[in-house]
Amino acid sequence: MWTKPLPYPQVFRAPVPVPYAALGPLVPAPQPLVETPKPETQQQRSPPRHTSNHMSNSQCEKLVELCKEYYDIISDTGNSIESRTQRRRIWELIANQLNEKFKTNFTAAQYKKKYQNLKTSLKAKMNA
Repeated sequence: MWTKPLPYPQVFRAPVPVPYAALGPLVPAPQPLVETPKPETQQQRSPPRHTSNHMSNSQCEKLVELCKEYYDIISDTGNSIESRTQRRRIWELIANQLNEKFKTNFTAAQYKKKYQNLKTSLKAKMNA
């Protein structure tokens, strides 16, 4: 069933501003914006850390060494809860060792992805 569209209003009127005093004590008057002083950035900063997403070559080499050391566990394709937990713990161990040695804050998942990317790029270079 078709209906005729409603006509648009001819004139749009903006609401008239009402003084806050006329609204009574329930509505407080807006406070003027006061700019707060910014804290000293040099004193408030946390200790320097690795902020780049780039891993150094020595870090990648050490990652490969640790992955060789734990290769039997890392390459296990078992899907049991014990296998997955063991792999996750090994990646966390690797991440902790590398972060302590190189003073970085990468996660176990980032190291795992880096290792997978290194393997993929090496395979591609060997096939080319």
